[in-house]
Amino acid sequence: MQEYDLYEYLPPLTLAWCRVQLQEIGQVLGLPIGADFDPEDPPTDLLGDPKEPFRVVYEHLRIRAEHHWNSSIEPFLGVCDKPHGAGDWSPER
Repeated sequence: MQEYDLYEYLPPLTLAWCRVQLQEIGQVLGLPIGADFDPEDPPTDLLGDPKEPFRVVYEHLRIRAEHHWNSSIEPFLGVCDKPHGAGDWSPER
């Protein structure tokens, strides 16, 4: 089985596209120009409902992703392939 990053969900090009979109969304939502949306330290006015703290940002990103997907332009968005071949894996002793 090849190396697999358990925490990697998006291929590099998709991740880079998302980062650009989050920066633009931050500007639309009133963050200072050039400031990235940081999920570890979000602006308190974006938190909204404590049960759905990032709903506004998610909705903006989802709309942009749908438009980009339907446009069929690069980068083509996707998720990482899940690993295969771990059925016979056993821990080293």
